[in-house]
Amino acid sequence: MLQIYIAFFKIFIYIALGLILNKARVIDRRTEITMSNVLLMAVLPFTILGASQVTFSYEVLRGIFAVAGFAAAYCIIGLVTVYLFIRRSKITSDEKRIVVILTVFSNTSFVGMPIMQELYGEQGLLLASVFNLISNLFFYSAGAVIISKKHFRVVDLISNPVSLVSILSIILFAIPFRMPAFIQETISLVGDMNVPLSMMIIGSMLSTMSPKKLFMDIKSHLVVLVKMVVMPAIALGVCLIARRFIEALPVTMITMVLMCALPPNSTAVIFAEQYDTEPEFCTRTVALSMIFMLFSLLGWCFVTGKLF
Repeated sequence: MLQIYIAFFKIFIYIALGLILNKARVIDRRTEITMSNVLLMAVLPFTILGASQVTFSYEVLRGIFAVAGFAAAYCIIGLVTVYLFIRRSKITSDEKRIVVILTVFSNTSFVGMPIMQELYGEQGLLLASVFNLISNLFFYSAGAVIISKKHFRVVDLISNPVSLVSILSIILFAIPFRMPAFIQETISLVGDMNVPLSMMIIGSMLSTMSPKKLFMDIKSHLVVLVKMVVMPAIALGVCLIARRFIEALPVTMITMVLMCALPPNSTAVIFAEQYDTEPEFCTRTVALSMIFMLFSLLGWCFVTGKLF
């Protein structure tokens, strides 16, 4: 458990650094966008590519298929269940769209993969990238249609470098070939920027939020509560039952639960602003979840570490 506390101490420092740099006007909104693009276009792909070079084992390969199947079921059942649950609520149509997206889709790229890398190394990162791949397939198809109120575009899937590299990493892991050491070291040097850079971006985003608006919206609190407490609790129950019937590495089960316990996908904010689908409500909820994450995710890491 000491490793978990050390990892979260590092994460806290990175987030605090991003917040301080924003307050000092070193980082602004334009810089956040630039840093996010660097993360998504270069750092994350290199990070995922490096994870493919872990030692091959059939246990990990089974874990890859298990995580992929779980992620697909989670997205499908989650979308249908949340929609049916809120369709008769009194909130606006656009708010319903945001609630569905934020409740189901996790911030696997900016938060999930860095945390799994920090806690469980390359093996955890590889499994997290698989969950991220499946989640992205649903987010940029069904999710994009829901939030934009437009038709699905295949280009949104094939233009995402993180998804493409995730597919490549699975292939590279499955084949017997491994890259020479000097190439792996070069990839690792770039990939090592993943955790500090992503957490600094989150810290910078948090520094711009108004505390009064952030904590006064009951709808945002309910979405965060369901997303980061109820959903992972259900996932934990499923994993505990499944463990009685199938053999799986502890990191496989932990990945499934923690990927469900993450804050909502921050890309939803960009979509909400682009299509004018309750952007303020979306931004406020995502920001609130980032603050809640500092407490809830630590708790879920502790619980899964004890149970698995």
